[in-house]
Amino acid sequence: MKLLIPENIKQKVSDLSKLEYPFKFKEDVALYLLNLIIFGYYGKDFQDGDYLSLSSRILEKNAGKGYNKHLDLFLDEEIIDKIDYSTHEKNGHCNLFRLNEKWCDFEIIQTHPVKNTKIGKTLKARVFPSAKQKYYHLWKWYNDKKFTFDATGARLELQNMEFSKSRLWMENNIFNLEQGYKWFICHSKDKRLHTNLTNMNKELRKYLKYDGQSLQNIDISNSQIFFLLVLLHKIKNRKLTDIETESSIILELSSVNLCSKEFQTFHDLVVSGSFYNVLGRQLMEEKGFGDYYIKKEYDSQSKKTNYIRIDNPKDLMKPIAFEILFSKNNHYTSEKKWFKEQFPTIYRVIEIIKSKKHNTLALLLQNLEAEAILDITATKIKEFNKNIPIYTIHDSILTIPEHTNEVKRIMIESIFDFTGLKPSVSIE
Repeated sequence: MKLLIPENIKQKVSDLSKLEYPFKFKEDVALYLLNLIIFGYYGKDFQDGDYLSLSSRILEKNAGKGYNKHLDLFLDEEIIDKIDYSTHEKNGHCNLFRLNEKWCDFEIIQTHPVKNTKIGKTLKARVFPSAKQKYYHLWKWYNDKKFTFDATGARLELQNMEFSKSRLWMENNIFNLEQGYKWFICHSKDKRLHTNLTNMNKELRKYLKYDGQSLQNIDISNSQIFFLLVLLHKIKNRKLTDIETESSIILELSSVNLCSKEFQTFHDLVVSGSFYNVLGRQLMEEKGFGDYYIKKEYDSQSKKTNYIRIDNPKDLMKPIAFEILFSKNNHYTSEKKWFKEQFPTIYRVIEIIKSKKHNTLALLLQNLEAEAILDITATKIKEFNKNIPIYTIHDSILTIPEHTNEVKRIMIESIFDFTGLKPSVSIE
């Protein structure tokens, strides 16, 4: 078993291993912990300055009881930064970590052979038996020898890219697949299935093949907004018992009256698949410069505000929509204010759901998505033809070209039966 680690970090750990401490310093444990913090399980979604949440219970299970001594040493050496865990009712979290900015300037990545048996088993144990059992019809294709990844071709593409966080994450993707480190994990909170593919950059997917054939992606357009619309329909039709969240939130939602005209406008934009493009264009015209928009973004590392020109309406609106759905209620931006002016009662629903914990809405939407794709659509594809190879990436399904249209049809029909809404689906 091997770990991927930046050269400067590996050298620093090697230097630390030569010193004496009041605890047993283990180089494998040290590099495993730093590998987690640097890459994370879902690092491609992290923004600069983000912290990674790490559970003490899981770290102790995976790295042993002395793991915290290593983390304390990293803090003393200013290799990492930490925010202590919180039990706050609204904003509670595990311990949060990130690589200290002075160690972020690296370009050379090395491998480290793992000798520690416990760490080695941990690297192999990213396939959960419970997930395999529940989604065996997906696991069998994922574990099929005909399912391959062209690591050589992927690496050749990386050679033409400048070093960046995105490239670093892509190198980690390639390394894990090349080493045979498979992930097949189902989390109880978001109910999503997490695999190597769900963490893979789009640029690398073209190197995935089944039986020598490239895979095509059948994708729900503006999926998070689509499942928000599903949730809004439940609220509008007073089917609040279908919403799995705190009773106080349900009670407050029961008093909300969604404006019919506002709701219909939102509904039409979502089901047509034009939500991002239409609203992005409208925002450019009303608050921008007609054919482009200048967006303010705060860089937490440099503590400076950057001004970014955006010319594409979808590129403008998609991150704004995610900001509206997933950021804290007290995180104010001019774009959130503008959206609130367009859809005041819908924005009120979003605020209510996020009032206790800001990730509540994200989990509700992910639960709906998981049920629609994993539990219903994938099962119906298997029932239709058990020989269709399929791979899920949260809100989309990959398959070989000869089955693309069948999978698309079943996806649309299944989601319509489940939600009462016909999704806009595209093929990539």
